[in-house]
Formats: sequence, structure tokens, C-alpha cells
Amino acid sequence: MQRRREDNGNSWDGYDGGKYVYDAARERSFQARVWIVLACAMGAVLAYLLVDHAKELYWMWNGNVVEAFWDGKSRVARYKDEEGKWHMWDLSAYYPKEENGRVLLYYAEDPDEAKPVESTGSRVFYYVFFGAPFGVCVHRIRKIRRSYRSNPPAPPRSAPGELGG
Repeated sequence: MQRRREDNGNSWDGYDGGKYVYDAARERSFQARVWIVLACAMGAVLAYLLVDHAKELYWMWNGNVVEAFWDGKSRVARYKDEEGKWHMWDLSAYYPKEENGRVLLYYAEDPDEAKPVESTGSRVFYYVFFGAPFGVCVHRIRKIRRSYRSNPPAPPRSAPGELGG
């Protein structure tokens, strides 16, 4: 037998005694959890990008610089230090600013950790690519929360024969 309780759709509507019962509050809670997980993932990526960018700026201002020979075909930079030791960096993931076959690499302490400055365009792309979905997730969470405040679930009703019923 199908039954529907009229309480503005807040609590539940579905089948009486069946396996499936739609619960609007539970559905909102599930949606909020999904959006929160997505927002946390996007926020973690954005936090990593911001820390990486801050580290890069710190290396530029307070770190050391290496002017390495740049081979554009193999995307490898080479540098020979004062002791005669060669250092090589695979820069295939970067688009360094090249000047006359040389590229500037920045590092703090170990020259083997040196890397070029990322272009402004790639930074903007990363921030937009992960920032826009983060903003959408936060907007959806706020919208679900607002709908929950304006339309709270009905309090549970006690069965006949229980206290308060």
C-alpha cells in the first residue's frame, strides 16, 4: 500500500513498509558530503600550488641561482660547478625562460634541487583550473546548507503507545 505523509516533503515520502524510502534530509546530507569531499580535494591541490609558488618566490629572493646550459631538444639543463662536478636537470615538465642557450635555475641549499621559475601563464592556468571548481563546490555546500536551514526536516513522530504519541 502506498502512503504519502504531507509535511512539505521534508521528512520522507515513499512506500509504506517497502525497502525504498526517500528521505530529503538524508539526501541533502549525502549531497553535502560529496561536495565537501570535492572541495577538500580541490583545496588541498590549491594549497599545494600556493606553497610551491611561495617556495619558488622565496628561492628567487633569498636563494641561489645557477645559470645552466640549456638543450631545447632534449629539455635538459647542464651545469658545471666550481669543483668540476656536472649537474643535470630534466626540465621536460617546465617551460623555462631561455636566453642564448642558457636558463636560470633557483635553489635553496642543494643545487640538485634547482628548478626554473614557472611562467605566469601556467600559474594562472593552475589557479583557474583548480580554483573555479573549488568555488563551485563551496557555492553548492552553502546552497545546500541554506536549503537545510530554510526547510528543516520534521521531528520524528513517536509510534502510537509510546510516550508523547
